[in-house]
Amino acid sequence: EQAATQGVLLNEVVKEAMTLAGGRTKLHGVEESLGEVPTITCYRSKIGQVVTNLVSNAGDALAEKQESATERGEIFEFEKKSVTSYSS
Repeated sequence: EQAATQGVLLNEVVKEAMTLAGGRTKLHGVEESLGEVPTITCYRSKIGQVVTNLVSNAGDALAEKQESATERGEIFEFEKKSVTSYSS
């Protein structure tokens, strides 16, 4: 088993996940807005996979919601949400 990596920059992991899942989120105008986060020790590839899955699933959910609204003859308007991280 691989050892945990020290000094992992979570913002870099999020940026990579946004790039990988970009096809699923781009149509919905999803933007990244990252605050300062301390480095952590973790299994970088595993954290990356979790974040990528979260972003991908969010993009899929938005697409499903838009499709469902279109089928009902409604206009789906994505309400912009903001998630902010704070360092302690």
